[in-house]
Amino acid sequence: MKRFFAPGKLLLTGEYAVLRGAQALSVPTLLGQSLGIEEPTTNSFLHWQAFTEKGELWLEVHFNKALEIIQCAQPEKAQDLQKLLRQAQALGGRIQGPLLVQTHLQFNRNWGLGSSSSLCALVAEWLQVPALPLFFNALAGSGYDVATATARNPILYQLESAKKGVFEPVSLPPILQKSAFLYLGQKQNSAQEVGKFKSRKAHTKDTAAISALSRRLLQCTSKAELINLLKQHEEITARTVGKVPVQGTHFADFEGVVKSLGAWGGDFVWIVESKPQPHYFEDLGYDEPISFNKMIAGSYFSN
Repeated sequence: MKRFFAPGKLLLTGEYAVLRGAQALSVPTLLGQSLGIEEPTTNSFLHWQAFTEKGELWLEVHFNKALEIIQCAQPEKAQDLQKLLRQAQALGGRIQGPLLVQTHLQFNRNWGLGSSSSLCALVAEWLQVPALPLFFNALAGSGYDVATATARNPILYQLESAKKGVFEPVSLPPILQKSAFLYLGQKQNSAQEVGKFKSRKAHTKDTAAISALSRRLLQCTSKAELINLLKQHEEITARTVGKVPVQGTHFADFEGVVKSLGAWGGDFVWIVESKPQPHYFEDLGYDEPISFNKMIAGSYFSN
């Protein structure tokens, strides 16, 4: 049996702005998704099963040799998978069935850690095709998430053109270990948010400012400096998307900074305290924040 693994991701800087060419800092998460190839248990050319982090089967698709869907209870999800597989074939990938393919998530699908992007990276590795071209042909977005899953390292990512992304591996400053992440429990529709952002007027200086902040963050040495950089990032992004930062709407009395990650209004936020505030978020009805080190591997930090 063959098995592959791809990590999830968190985009620390450059949400929205990465779509306009800003340098964005992305990190792989400890949790990810696996893909296993096994002997078939049915007569289907390709029998696909996808499982949640709890081991529950959430998607099952049967394909024939032409990758036509012959059985599935979720046609829209099946069509997304079909498109990904066919685009992999178009790039030279060969599916030698009959096969049973099983994927297993290690994180909640609603967390926004990259169930689709990690799947794209897994399919690319399995079928030995380039991951970023596969992403641009089959999915929508900047591609930073697939690049992160493929690099398996923190990266500075930049979209040079509509279908060309470049990235460089980087090390994280140790001060980030003094921060944490909080899941808001409000999954956003990324495609809709991207569409809204693209309809807004672009400002070159804001894109350049986000790039500069991404690079400065990699050199950050103190919590006060980190808080200041993230507040600047929130102010610029708020202006470009026309929204109030999450700290202003939900955590106005928090001492430190709460920065949105991904599409504003959902998924995770990044927290840096200026002083200890025990149980602040739990008292507001949220789960306990997840420390940076429990989400991101310690080997990614500079000495």
